[in-house]
Amino acid sequence: MVCKECGKKIKDGVDECPRCGAQQTPDTEPKMVSLGAIKASQDRKRPPLSKKQKITRIVVIVVAALLALLIAVGSILYAYMVGRVDRVSDLSGDMGINSELPTNGVQNIALFGLDTRTNNDSGRSDSMIILSIDRTHNKIKMTSLARDSLVAVEGHGRMKLTEAWAYGKANLAIKTINQNFGMNITDYVYVNFFEFADIIDYVGGVNIDVSAAEKQVMNTHYVSWIQRYGIDCPRITQTGMQRLNGGQALAYSRNRYTGSDVERGGRQREVLTALYDEVKTLSWTKFPSLISKVLSMCHTNLTNGELLSIASWALTKQPTIENFSLPDEECDAWGGTTSPYGWVWIYDMNVATAVLHDFIYETSTDMDSVSAQVTDPIAKKTKKKTTTTTTTTKGSTTTTTTTTTQASETSSTNVTETTSAVSEESTTDTVTTTTTNQDNPQDPLDPLG
Repeated sequence: MVCKECGKKIKDGVDECPRCGAQQTPDTEPKMVSLGAIKASQDRKRPPLSKKQKITRIVVIVVAALLALLIAVGSILYAYMVGRVDRVSDLSGDMGINSELPTNGVQNIALFGLDTRTNNDSGRSDSMIILSIDRTHNKIKMTSLARDSLVAVEGHGRMKLTEAWAYGKANLAIKTINQNFGMNITDYVYVNFFEFADIIDYVGGVNIDVSAAEKQVMNTHYVSWIQRYGIDCPRITQTGMQRLNGGQALAYSRNRYTGSDVERGGRQREVLTALYDEVKTLSWTKFPSLISKVLSMCHTNLTNGELLSIASWALTKQPTIENFSLPDEECDAWGGTTSPYGWVWIYDMNVATAVLHDFIYETSTDMDSVSAQVTDPIAKKTKKKTTTTTTTTKGSTTTTTTTTTQASETSSTNVTETTSAVSEESTTDTVTTTTTNQDNPQDPLDPLG
């Protein structure tokens, strides 16, 4: 500090200059301080950072920047991928839902494979599977419903289960399943067979154990037909466990000649299980493209949140997969050609509902309560099967007619067996013809039908 009068240096804070005696007044103007002085002052108050602290600070800054980048990229990818879902309209009206079923822990979704070869929802539901997401027991359960099951379809009488989609698409198909099997399904996904093959090809194929009979049928009835639609489908050259591409897996799952319709459903579930196994081992770098591809082929009323929740649960929890088919041996089922339905499966819907609920919910089902859960919009179902046999003889021909009434008081199924017998003097052999056939005939013009 200097004296304002004589200009000599004096001590800071004195009121009077000791040399000239001039009075000093406080300096009200702010004192200018350099940045260097400020930094030096701060350095004296705060110790310098250690090497570890400097590294930690750099890591925190880098991680924060990466998180911000991932959030931005993830938001873009999410908007892109979920925007590719073919969002179909929600179901409308009374869906025949069984309100007695539990609503927590299990989500039931109807999976439909349509027999259309183009990207639309026309045609019949060739494959029908109830997919049960069981978070309580950490399981994925798949139940195949035989497409030729004779069921009651509201507004259309009795017909094959596969035909419900053709008359009312998802709305009527799901309502029919709910009413005939006492279910509570409100969610569904459908794909056509072009899409099915593409997904399998993307993951590199699936491992399937092919029997000699299946190999012959695939090569004879399906390979050339699938190739006509532009799908890569080489002939099967061996039996046993092998890698099938999308077209070959399609031929395997569409096979209607080896065994019954129930066994066909088993092959379809086998392919889906093998596909799931492939996805679990897929490199994480391929997941974004896989999700984008699957979602672009996905026709569903599930929300984006539901789709991502199911996918996240399946990949992180690694649930086990269990399979089931209806009809099973407990249903007292039989198959045969009946008029006017053609070849059908006929079985007790009350028993089928009971065993289905046991499989999905893992609880013992009371048969009396099940009867109230199954809704037949046409007629009350009967559990007992009644058989009447009439024999008539005319000349050398004896005709035996057996009429079997099952599944409905108003619906009868006729199976006629005709035996041509001759007199003892005749040398003609006895010929027996029966219209009942366990094999599923199909449209000869379309092996995929």
